[in-house]
Amino acid sequence: MTGVTRRAWMVALLDALSGEQRCDLLSAPAAAAIDILPYQLEPAVAMTIRGVPRVLLADAVGLGKTIQAALVIAELLARRASQRALVLTPSGLRDQWAGELRDRFGLEAIVADAAWLRAARSNLPASVNPWSVGNLIIASIDFVKRPDVFRGLEHLSWDIVVIDEAHAAST
Repeated sequence: MTGVTRRAWMVALLDALSGEQRCDLLSAPAAAAIDILPYQLEPAVAMTIRGVPRVLLADAVGLGKTIQAALVIAELLARRASQRALVLTPSGLRDQWAGELRDRFGLEAIVADAAWLRAARSNLPASVNPWSVGNLIIASIDFVKRPDVFRGLEHLSWDIVVIDEAHAAST
């Protein structure tokens, strides 16, 4: 007998209660402004249809890891608006990720940096964590490593976390 996670059970229950029919098709690739190679669909299929909770994408440069991760994000957000995604990148790639998600997938992301955090804290009630607002946030790995920033993230749940250039996360 295999166990079912609480999260998987809740998603299935919400789908049943809302009358949604689970579809074994991906919708995000059809709407994306990209030429997709079949292998690039595998992570999205694994996570959204097969229920695989974690995927590691580790290919050579230029094989489409960003596209694969973006397809997973787009598919999750298309299936349920309440999904939350966090993309951690080197600081030089934040705007590139935001542009790719916007231009190729029609997804608007919050690009989180010190200026955004200051503005969000001043515009939101003190009881609201700025990191809990928005369903797609892109931040630099070095920024979220700062103790004052990390405190805002450590108790939040994310449906997907993408760490681009993950080797930079260990330092």
